[in-house]
Amino acid sequence: MRWIALAFIVWPAAFAVTLAGLTWTAPPTEYTGQIVLERAPYCDFLVVQTPLGYVTAVDLAGNRVVLAGARQVTGDLYRKGRQRLSVDAIATMEVLVSHFDTDWMRARSRFDGECQLPDIAADFVASY
Repeated sequence: MRWIALAFIVWPAAFAVTLAGLTWTAPPTEYTGQIVLERAPYCDFLVVQTPLGYVTAVDLAGNRVVLAGARQVTGDLYRKGRQRLSVDAIATMEVLVSHFDTDWMRARSRFDGECQLPDIAADFVASY
């Protein structure tokens, strides 16, 4: 009789309680991060520091004016792909979240590899 009670009463009740606990403790869909790297005049990449590491994203719309001087973004920073972020709770921008790094040096080298400073001297020489 104990096995029948265990199989048909206790196990389904424990399963329901566990499932309810997982549902109530779901992570939030919006996270807040600090912008630590952005070079608005010539590069569409930005690096956001979050509690779990560094997120590299690309500004899809080229909203350099919105991004310039911004310090904080809020949105779904932990899902790769196209995301809509709130910038300083004033404006929104569309980005492509591309990489996650836990190490600052790796995020910095990825950013530096994508955002090279323009070579003004080479452009000047090439124009003659």
